[in-house]
Amino acid sequence: AAARRRWRCRSCRRARSWPRAPLRLPERDQLFLRLRHEHGFSNRETAHLMGMSWEAARKLEQRIRVRLERLCREEGLL
Repeated sequence: AAARRRWRCRSCRRARSWPRAPLRLPERDQLFLRLRHEHGFSNRETAHLMGMSWEAARKLEQRIRVRLERLCREEGLL
């Protein structure tokens, strides 16, 4: 089994085990999150790596945040 990561929920500020919510996102969204938050790329760099415009990457990030918040609420994390 893969090691579970520690994750800090920005809304509740409590350390938790890595939730399943990000794993329920579409593969493209997961890739975007990994590039942005695990590898530390900027939106512009992530957009370039994923072959999209910077504006599209910005919008995608907004949509991912909405989806992720909904999934976290379903898991009872928020």
